[in-house]
Amino acid sequence: NPVAYLILKATVEFPAKYADSGLFEETLREAKDMIGWAREHLARFYGPDAENYIFARGVRCPFCGGLVPVQGVEPEITRAERFKRRFLRLTYDKERKTFSVETTDARVESTILT
Repeated sequence: NPVAYLILKATVEFPAKYADSGLFEETLREAKDMIGWAREHLARFYGPDAENYIFARGVRCPFCGGLVPVQGVEPEITRAERFKRRFLRLTYDKERKTFSVETTDARVESTILT
C-alpha cells in the first residue's frame, strides 16, 4: 500500500533526516494554514460550537430527512468487488424512534415498525 508506506516514511524517517532543515516548523506552519482554510471555507456547513469534523457514510432518514451516520456496518459492504452484491436493509421503529442497519445479499425494501 503506497499510502501506508509514505505515511510510515514521513513519521519515522523524515523527522530524523530533515530535523535540522526546519521540517517541524514548516509542517506546523502548513498545518495552521490548512486549519485556517478549513475554517474559512467549511464553517458555514457546521454550527458555531463545532470543534472537529467527522466524515462518515450516512443514510438519509425518510421521516425527518436527517443524515444518520452508518457506523459498524459489516466491512464487506465497502469492498469494491463485493459491493454490487450487497445491500443495506434499514429497519425503522417509529414509536421508539430508532432504526437498525444490516447488510444482506437480497435487494429488499426498508421495514417500518409501527
